[in-house]
Amino acid sequence: MVLELPPGRSRLRHVSRSTLLAVTLLVCGLVGLWLLTWHLVERDRSQLLTRFADDRLRQVREAARNVAADMEDVAEDLELVGKVLTGGGDDPVRRRQVLTALLGIARPYRAAAVYGTAPQATLHVLDPRNDKGQLPDVLARAMASTARQALFGREAGVHTSPPISGATVGWYRVFAIALHRGQGRDEALSLLVDTHPFLEKFRLLANEPASRLLVVGPHGKLAPVSSDRMARALERDRSSDTTSRIIDDTRAGRAGKTTLTREQARRLGLEPGEILATWAPIRIQGAAPWGVATFNRISAIQAHERRVLLRLGLAAGGFAVLLLAFGTYIIVSGRRQAVLRERLARADELAHLREKAERILESIPTGVVALAEDLRVLSINRALRQKLPDAQPGMTLAAVFSRATAGAVAVIEQALEQSRGSGSVTSLHGQPLALFGREGQYTLHAVPLGAGLPKTRFLLVLEDVTEVRALESQLLRAEKLATVGVLAAGVAHEVGTPLGVVRGRAEYLLGKLGDGHKDAGNLQVIIEQIDRVTRVIRELLDFSRVKPADVAPLRLAPLVRQVVDLLRYELERRTVSVEVTVPEDLPPVAANPDQLQQVLVNLLINARDASPQDGRVRLSARVCPASDVAPWPHVEIEVADSGGGIPRDQLLQVFDPFFTTKKRGQGTGLGLTVVSQIVGNHGARISLESEPGRGTRVVLQWPLSREGGRDGR
Repeated sequence: MVLELPPGRSRLRHVSRSTLLAVTLLVCGLVGLWLLTWHLVERDRSQLLTRFADDRLRQVREAARNVAADMEDVAEDLELVGKVLTGGGDDPVRRRQVLTALLGIARPYRAAAVYGTAPQATLHVLDPRNDKGQLPDVLARAMASTARQALFGREAGVHTSPPISGATVGWYRVFAIALHRGQGRDEALSLLVDTHPFLEKFRLLANEPASRLLVVGPHGKLAPVSSDRMARALERDRSSDTTSRIIDDTRAGRAGKTTLTREQARRLGLEPGEILATWAPIRIQGAAPWGVATFNRISAIQAHERRVLLRLGLAAGGFAVLLLAFGTYIIVSGRRQAVLRERLARADELAHLREKAERILESIPTGVVALAEDLRVLSINRALRQKLPDAQPGMTLAAVFSRATAGAVAVIEQALEQSRGSGSVTSLHGQPLALFGREGQYTLHAVPLGAGLPKTRFLLVLEDVTEVRALESQLLRAEKLATVGVLAAGVAHEVGTPLGVVRGRAEYLLGKLGDGHKDAGNLQVIIEQIDRVTRVIRELLDFSRVKPADVAPLRLAPLVRQVVDLLRYELERRTVSVEVTVPEDLPPVAANPDQLQQVLVNLLINARDASPQDGRVRLSARVCPASDVAPWPHVEIEVADSGGGIPRDQLLQVFDPFFTTKKRGQGTGLGLTVVSQIVGNHGARISLESEPGRGTRVVLQWPLSREGGRDGR
């Protein structure tokens, strides 16, 4: 019987063995790397020690240069004050003030004095911080001696004194400079300086616990900043080879380094172990150099080596752990690679589809708005952004459609809420809405998107069908006009002649019978009804005979007076007053006189019929420049009445044939149709504004004549 492992378990065991082998090789490699590093560190130990010694020597030299620079700053201050005293006159008060200011420049300055040829000082100033009030004799003699050396010596410049023997506090030095004032009046300026604060900077060289510092003067005297243990050891044994070598090298201005044995370190009072000694001179202008030396245990280097090795070991261990984790991650991620590839492919496809959808939405001429759950705008396509330049994402519908009326925005919000409740598309076709400052007709679709998209919940689609509806209305009107034309020709021929015969016979009978006959009233009714039918036939004939206008320059004011005189009897019979405001100096318009007269007659008759008893009709005209309504210079003619107005839902039908708002039997519905046709034939424009209860206002934009100087009347 043969036992077979499942394929998955065999593959897992193979992976475990491979991982174990890889980890073993990795650990062996890291151990070998660590041992190689240890060997290299031990092999290059001498080079490391040399570099350490060079670094310490460089630090000692740098500190020596800094202290020497401080000493030279004292000389510069002395020369500056000397120049002030030389050119400042003999006023003792002022000279004392100058020396007092010199002592206030730096804390180590203790006293200043001016000496002439006599041994005594002509002017002497002490540091105001000296509570004793006088200077020890040994310091005073050193100041006088250094001043005489500067005054009578052969070398020019600043002179410095040797270490002052007998001084009990600090390391004092005297700096002096000659003052040549002319006319045989030579003087010398002497400055007493405590160099201990300058030498304190050397303590930074011995900031480690096992380090020691040694500062030696020109005559082998130790400075106060030196190590106390080394100072005591040197007092016991001043014949140390190391100390002698350091003093000799610094007197000769040489720097050096050496390694001390355990016995040499013990004799100098240092801790047991290998010691590195480094020294350098402190060169001061005009004086013998001093010396500074440091002593450091080499065990610090060894500790540093151990720390480096430990860090390398820890780094290698951490690196191994990281590699192991990385290998595990690679194994696990390999199984997910196919899934990730598929997801990336789907993401690329979705991104491509989204980009294509966005391009389509940007390109279509219909406005599309993407809305969030709270009906805030997320995005707007290009067609709608051109009409709403101030719209921004995050705004409400009312803010985006800022020029729309409250009722129009309410219609949109109601459609969106209806689509939210039903979960289906809500459509409104041909709605009259004032969305962009003026009213138009729009088809609106509210499309709910559900929860499939993270943010977008609704799409609002707005299609402007104003022009389409206008074209439909014009097409319908053209069909009606064609029908009316055929009807007018037939009626005029077939009905007009018999009606003329009937009216003639009725008039004949009425003349024979007389007005007092009992049937005279019936005959008069027949004549009136025949006249009404005749007027209808005449209007039909006028409508069918309207042709492209033969225009000429025409003065408007005389024509208006003629029309008002023609209708005066009809207006007075209805007790309707006419207010005419037509300036005589209006420029000529381009019109056919008879057809423009017919337009004004029809408009005034309609205004008369719409006005109540004692009503008022206003006829006015004025010159207007080119505008959005009429893009050419024109005369605006306005006819307004004080009647009851036209309902809003009938405004778009008033120019249709046979449509009338008058009572049955009082109008044919052809008057405004004829007016509209004549206005269109002249290239003019007509608009009608009406509101129930406030009357009606008809406005004509009639073009001016290009031949303004010639009157067609």
